[in-house]
Amino acid sequence: MLPAIWAIVSRAARYEWDPQNHIYWDQNRFNKDDFLLKPSEKATKIALLLVRDVPIPSNGGTHEIEATIRLIKWRNLRNIGGIHPWKEVFQHIDQCSPQYRKACLDNYRRIVGCWKSIPEDLDGKPEDHDAIISNLVQTSHSRPLPSQELFALVQAFEAWVTKSFTGFSDRLSPENIIRKPLLYGLHLCDKRQWKEIHWEITLSVARAAESIPKAEQESWVWSIIMMVWIGYSGTDWDKLIKEHGENIGMRDLWPSVAMSWSRETPSISHIVEIIQILGRLLQKGQETGPIWLFGDEKKKHNNLAQAIEVFDNIVIQNCEIDLHLAVIQLLRIEITHLDHLFLSNQTSQEDQAEQLSNIRDPCLAIVGTYACKILSPVEIEVTDGYIKEHAFVLGVVKEILYQRPDPGDPEAIWLFRARLWSVGSASSTRKLVTSAMHKPEQLHPVSCPDHSDGPHHILFHLFEAFPPSIRLPEGTMALGGVDLAKETLNPILALLALASGWTPLLVIFEASFNQECVGRVKKIGDTIKRDPVHIFALLTDIISAHVDIVSRPQQAACVLELVKRVPPVLLDDAPVIAMHQMDRALRKLVLEMFHKRKGTSKDREMVVAEAKRLCSLLQGKASERLISSSSHLKLLSCARASALTCIPPGLGWLRMYDMT
Repeated sequence: MLPAIWAIVSRAARYEWDPQNHIYWDQNRFNKDDFLLKPSEKATKIALLLVRDVPIPSNGGTHEIEATIRLIKWRNLRNIGGIHPWKEVFQHIDQCSPQYRKACLDNYRRIVGCWKSIPEDLDGKPEDHDAIISNLVQTSHSRPLPSQELFALVQAFEAWVTKSFTGFSDRLSPENIIRKPLLYGLHLCDKRQWKEIHWEITLSVARAAESIPKAEQESWVWSIIMMVWIGYSGTDWDKLIKEHGENIGMRDLWPSVAMSWSRETPSISHIVEIIQILGRLLQKGQETGPIWLFGDEKKKHNNLAQAIEVFDNIVIQNCEIDLHLAVIQLLRIEITHLDHLFLSNQTSQEDQAEQLSNIRDPCLAIVGTYACKILSPVEIEVTDGYIKEHAFVLGVVKEILYQRPDPGDPEAIWLFRARLWSVGSASSTRKLVTSAMHKPEQLHPVSCPDHSDGPHHILFHLFEAFPPSIRLPEGTMALGGVDLAKETLNPILALLALASGWTPLLVIFEASFNQECVGRVKKIGDTIKRDPVHIFALLTDIISAHVDIVSRPQQAACVLELVKRVPPVLLDDAPVIAMHQMDRALRKLVLEMFHKRKGTSKDREMVVAEAKRLCSLLQGKASERLISSSSHLKLLSCARASALTCIPPGLGWLRMYDMT
């Protein structure tokens, strides 16, 4: 028997092996009546029936054997009812094992891929195959498919759409989920029903990607996005095929097509869930990118602006936080790879500014104007309600703006970053500021709307970001008697309070933070300590916002050391308003210390005494300036005789008051 089978299938016997040749399908078939009359003469052919173009049963039970027998008859007997046996098999496919289901799909893929070569009594009507595949796809949503089974389903659909058979891949991968993407995209436009099936399949692939090992997920992100792109209408597929050839694979094609997010995207079936899945995959993946933003820099910026328009429509129509986060993630991974120095020409800038001025979602508007370097023409309004609802997403937006900070960035970019300090949650701001003590490029003094302006701005945020965490060596004294080693100190406040003789103590900070960052903070601090306006503004901001922290004697001692060290000659030239604000801040500090009574009484008394002395000094300096200058008429320090004593006028100064 075996030699006879070999003679039939061997090349010497001229057996046709190419399934795209019609002879392959018609050879060695027989009529049902002839077979029943002379079965012995057909014995060798009957043996061959068991091995060609049918799934081999596994251990799945008798229904698999029965299904295979039906398909054997379909494959080898003429005129037994077209494609109907395959419809029956797939109607009950859930009863079969995963191995058998995949084998059925693989064999069915060969059939539909070679549909033009199959005899009429085998091929079935086009609508029959449409119905089979549509039912299979719908079934895939009701139960999770093993990845290999899903892969077989996707490629069976591709084979039916393109009417081409490309063999079988060894394993599932993002590169071969669609074997001929250009040919597939071209023929996908032939039927509206195929487009709908394509979106269903894209959703199934996206869902399956979440169960793929984490290390491989990012590759599936670009594959899923490419499947979205393939489903768009209006692409000139003939031109792309002429340029790249119809056999080009997904990996080679993808960077060269410079995909853009079509304005039809919001109307695509399941697009919201697909994008949500992409966002989750990007949160888990390595995020090396780029994934979808290719081409020259001009095209990248244009495509980015269009993508933000598209995402804005999707986000506005579907108010879901995870969707909002997902579109920001899709932008974040690409912005890193934009040319940091590229600037569009004036015409492109104006076009992009017009596009982005219509963006309704503040997060997308911020990302777009920053990435396209359109920093002034676009007004962005962020309401308190929006901040509260989208705090986490705003935190991610802040991270985008600080992905690649460079001290050489134009001041306009730093100012744009600074505008976000007051937007979003405190935790997201703290996360960024904390990283600044480990990434020197983020230490860039710039104006900020939340408090007094000036080069001390970054120090205030650093103070806020770090809780007391530094313990100085025993014997480290301040104010001549307060032992700073008694408790942990705020690292920024302690670092600023270090006198020049304390330089060796910098190693304590360098052990916790980046050495260059510590040096730069110290340099900023040394600069502002020589300017009463800035050091007073910094300390006033700290006391006003965090008096509960600095009311502990050791923290307060650091504050007073900084005030105490302002050179008298500089204090003489300090604006009255600065001294006035510092005086009020110190009085607030004293009241808080009396109220909370933190630390030992000895330390409190020493700190309070020094604070009062400094207040008197500031009052005296301010009073002298008021009397000697006519330019400070908004402030007045009055001297008048007391009605109850014989103290003459001018010997006792009252507190300063604002004249309104």
